[in-house]
Amino acid sequence: MTIRKTNRLLPLTDCPALRPWQARCIEQALQALSDTHPHFLCQATPGAGKMLMAAVLADELMQSDAIDLVIYLGP
Repeated sequence: MTIRKTNRLLPLTDCPALRPWQARCIEQALQALSDTHPHFLCQATPGAGKMLMAAVLADELMQSDAIDLVIYLGP
């Protein structure tokens, strides 16, 4: 498993590296998601960084042409 140390969404800014749990979660999601297993649940406390993790994961999936569209439903 390759652990991401940087946030590719904001490479030119002073953005902190992904937290270890975020990088592990992204890797687990990338390994688990498929046509036969299209769902992945990430649960963490408020303010833990779920949205950033989801954005990086969505970017990874879009870059690999695994998805075409992202819809965000939230506050």
